Formats: sequence, structure tokens, C-alpha cells
Amino acid sequence: MKKHKKLYIIVFICIIIVLFVFYYWHFTSSKKFNFEDINVIVYKDNYDMRISYPRFNNKEFNKKVEAVVDKEKKELISIVNESINNKEDSTLINYELIINYNCLIKEDIYSIHFKILRFVGGAHYERDDMIFYYDRKNNKELFIDDLVSNKVLFYNTLKEECKKYLLDNKEVLGTYYDNEMILEGLENIEFVTFGDDYVWVIFPPYSVGPWSSGEILVPIKYEVINRYLNPTFFWKIDYNDNNEIADEIDNSNKVQSIVRDDEFYKDKKLVALTFDDGPSWNKTEKLLDGLRERNAKVSFFMLGSRIKGQEKLVKRIYDEGHTIGSHSYEHKNFHNTDLLEALEDINKTNQMLKEITGVWPRYLRPPYGNYTKELLDETDMSFILWNVDSLDWKKKNSDKIAQYIIETAQDGDIVLLHDLYDTSIEGAFKAIDELSKEGFAFVSLDELIEIKGINAEYHKAYRYFK
Repeated sequence: MKKHKKLYIIVFICIIIVLFVFYYWHFTSSKKFNFEDINVIVYKDNYDMRISYPRFNNKEFNKKVEAVVDKEKKELISIVNESINNKEDSTLINYELIINYNCLIKEDIYSIHFKILRFVGGAHYERDDMIFYYDRKNNKELFIDDLVSNKVLFYNTLKEECKKYLLDNKEVLGTYYDNEMILEGLENIEFVTFGDDYVWVIFPPYSVGPWSSGEILVPIKYEVINRYLNPTFFWKIDYNDNNEIADEIDNSNKVQSIVRDDEFYKDKKLVALTFDDGPSWNKTEKLLDGLRERNAKVSFFMLGSRIKGQEKLVKRIYDEGHTIGSHSYEHKNFHNTDLLEALEDINKTNQMLKEITGVWPRYLRPPYGNYTKELLDETDMSFILWNVDSLDWKKKNSDKIAQYIIETAQDGDIVLLHDLYDTSIEGAFKAIDELSKEGFAFVSLDELIEIKGINAEYHKAYRYFK
């Protein structure tokens, strides 16, 4: 009898453990990014490519996404080769392909918004947008017809809500507000994503305003359209009127301590590791965890196009004392970009960061390190370049990345890395561990500038702080 009683107790405990594990997985995994963030960077004499896309646990879906990427790559190379074969002076044009994406999560639904930018000459970048939906619970692709129970009423409601929003917020289109263009654009709503708090309607440039107005995002509350959503996928919608993204993120701690410990840095050689092109979901989280273990601070130059959906991660970066700067919105080459368009691109990213951290960014890293004197003169920021380039995007080998930093870095240097690759993160950790034994300390740009007693001025560019 006693043996049976013990057996019942063991079985009961096992059931409790299983239920706990299921509960923990189900409710905590919803906030994790359980996909692989793939990044490809190519620099050639005639063209550049910067490509990001997600890889899920579904071969067919991955093939579909990769087919889009491969098609764009082949088309750009074909244009470059045609230019060379026709003996055109291809050095006059730096051909460029940028593919990036935002990923929003609602329940078990991923909304993946792809933006494809091409520069093949002319006044502006060409742009195409695509939306994919993915059911992470069942590991399969979904379509808008799966997510919406009444498509006609759903889109009619979006149209009316977008119209009200644009009429009430004319400043989003600036001086280029054109009522006729807006009404025309509202007749063709194509790009809809589902986030935690809002359904977002995306209008690419030229949809409801000119190119210089940029991408327009219209937030729609779930309470307005929930009756048209498929309850199979949207089963726990919270309708809190005040549930704004900025309110959800605690901005009470807006003032950072610039320097952690004056005495600790007194005789140290200081190095600023800087990470471009993020944030990058789990990779950036892994980087933050390792930096905290090592008592190291770094700086992040973020792309505005990658911030949406990762606001809490950006806030964590800020709260943990790292410096956050802008790396523009779309990673356009500012040598090929109209001044007004470039300024609006920079301002858009700065505004996004201000809404999350409560602080307007002081530092800009222009994509590719390229900028014009006119842009420098018109931008109220310090331009931060680098003097140690790890070439991590090319090496993709943590030992080589670490070794180069260890052999090259000196006091006051700014090191260029990317929080897009596991090899870059591991390489940074190895370099920090080794150089820390040799009297180096790893500091944010804010710390480096403060400790060195340097006045980093606006309208100036810096490669290091000695």
C-alpha cells in the first residue's frame, strides 16, 4: 500500500511538472523570436547588397522567401553586367540592393513586412513591399483570407479609419498633403500587419503622399476590426484604449549615469565597440546577456526599419546603459540620396528612438560611412564613423574577428561590428575577455567621450576619441 502511495505521489509530481513546463513554454515563448535572422552583406566594385530575411521551421515557406531574395539578387547583377557590357561608365552609379523586414507578433501569428529597395540610377530608390503571414503554432504560411472572416468589411473599415487618421494627423505628410492623392491611395490598401496593440496599415512612398513623405504607418485599434477577424487565430485580444506602445514601455528612468566608476577607468585603455544594423532579435538579446556578465558597455547604431516590433528590446538596451545612435531608417547610401529625403529619413528614426527611450539621439552613423558636407552641415548630430573595421560581415569567423580586434585595438578606438551574426557576437566576447586581462575596458560612446573630456560637436564627424 505504501509503495502504491509513493507511486501516486511521484505520478502527481510528474503531472505538475509537465503542466508547469507547458504553461511556461506557452506563455513565455509568445514573446520570444523563434526564427533565425539571416543577413547577407556583399560589397563589390560595381554594387552593394544588404539583405535580411527570416528563416522558419518550414522548408516550403523558406524556399518561397529565398526565391524572392534570389530573384532580386540576379536582377541586380544582370543590370550591372548589362551596364558593363554596354561599356557604360558604371563607376558613376553605385548600384545597390537593400532587402530588410519587420516582424510583428500577435498571438501565434507573425506578420512579416518585406521592403525591397533598389538603386539603379535616377533620382530615387525603387521600392517594392511584400507581406507574409506565418502561423508559428502549426509552422505554416497563412494568408489574409485565413486571418479575416469578412474581407470586404475588414478592408472597408480599414479604409475609413485610415482616412480619419490622415485627416486628423496631417503633419505625417508634412507640406505635401494632397487630399486627392490620399483618397486614391486608400482605394488600394495592400499591406496590413498585426501587432500586439494595433493592426498597422502600411503605405509605402507614393501611396498617399510623395516619396519625400516616406513610409506612412497608420495604427488601427483591434476593437474597431475584431468582429472581422478569424477567432481561430485571434483569441485573446486586449482592448485597452490607453495601451500605447510608448505607455507600455516604462520611460521613468530617462537619465543614464554616463560613467559607471571613475576610479575603475583611471588607468585603463578604453575601447568603444559599436554594433550596426540591428536590433536583431535573439542575437541582440544574446549580446546583451554576455555584455552584462562581463560588465562591458557598447554602442548600437540602429536602423529605424528594424525597430518596429522590437521596442522592448531597444528599451532594454537603453536601460542597461549602452549608447543608442541612429543608422538611418532604410540604410540608403546618402551619396545617392536627395538632401531633404536623407534628413527626413534620419528624423524618422530619431523620432522612433525618442518615443522609446525618451531621449533624442545625439549620434548618427551614416550608412557605409558615406555622407555629404551638405548633410553634415544640416544635421544636428555628431557623425560617428570608425577606425577599426572588424569586417565581421565578411569573415563570419569568431576567432578571426576576435584576433583582429585584439591585435588592432588601441586606447580611444571605435570598432565596427554588427549584431546580425552569432560569429560577431562570439568574436566580441572573446576580444573583451582577452583584452580585459591586458588593461582594456569596454565602454559606450557616451562614457568614452565623457572620460576623455572631449566635446563631441554637432556637424562634425569623428573616427576615434583619443
